[in-house]
Amino acid sequence: MIVKKETRQGIKPLKSNNFNEVKRCKWILPLLIGLLIALAITSLFVGPISIASIFRCEEEAIRFLRHHYFPRTLAVLVAGVGMSICGLIMQAMTSNKFVSPTTAGTLEGARLGILLALLIVPAAGLLARGIFAFTITMASTALFIVIIERIKIKNTTFVPLVGIIYGGVLASITTLIALRLDIVQLISVLLMGDFSFVLSGSYELILLTIPLIVVAYFFANYFMIAGLGADFSKNLGVNYKLTMGFGLAIVAAITTLVLLTAGIIPFLGLVIPNIVSIYRGDNLKKNLPYTAVLGGIFLLVCDIIARVIIYPFEVPVSLVAGVVGAVLFLGLLFIKRNKNKVRRAKKQA
Repeated sequence: MIVKKETRQGIKPLKSNNFNEVKRCKWILPLLIGLLIALAITSLFVGPISIASIFRCEEEAIRFLRHHYFPRTLAVLVAGVGMSICGLIMQAMTSNKFVSPTTAGTLEGARLGILLALLIVPAAGLLARGIFAFTITMASTALFIVIIERIKIKNTTFVPLVGIIYGGVLASITTLIALRLDIVQLISVLLMGDFSFVLSGSYELILLTIPLIVVAYFFANYFMIAGLGADFSKNLGVNYKLTMGFGLAIVAAITTLVLLTAGIIPFLGLVIPNIVSIYRGDNLKKNLPYTAVLGGIFLLVCDIIARVIIYPFEVPVSLVAGVVGAVLFLGLLFIKRNKNKVRRAKKQA
């Protein structure tokens, strides 16, 4: 943006304060991509196998790299990108920055779906159980959207509060069923966010997230329009119900795939989109690459910390993501509170 200022020498253009920010933004994405690549390479060499043995091409080290290190790093990367984009899509469609798979009952619905799949179709393959769990996840997320559309109070904090209560109900149903069947410990272990069990041949299902992310990018503008309401969407020629259903299907599918592979990872879909929107604004399509890269960086960092914090043992990545995500979320709340104070001060002035 260029502003003209009249002086004695005539009219001269002045650069606005936002110009330098826009200029800096051009370097942020390549910088983040470089950091993502560096962290991915670092992740390949964190573990019991020494770097020297890998460079010496020892058979055991190469086998371990091929069957565990590489699949694990790829799964962490895809999960971080996928869950961050899920949060971005949900926040755009609900027009609420505090809505995410964690605060909308999506993760709890996926957990219930996986439990029911294990009980109803135990002999089915992983893909069949995933489709069954996806159906339950989709239904639970759609029910949450229906609930918030019927609520008259659309306060920013009230909607996620309803989502947390709704998720608690779904979690209680899952726990009750697990208690009745004496499999509480099994469900807790299976769905705790952890990539230590990821091996070649057991993680490939999560790669289906990649085409879903590509589809989400091309339909990003439609999701943003749907978030403005049914009437606004109709005026712009967008089918509101079809777009919302399609967006929820993408979110439910990605969430189910990540949950089947690694378990529940908290805060990822809530914190990352908010960090990007503070700096980049609310354009969904333009924010999607930044959100994807930052989500991958966040989860790679958490996974590396989980592997080295009590080396040679490791803790579940969900514990590290929960602590780091909670700290970042509190920081975001303080930033937004300070911004609101500045706005009120300007209005009063």
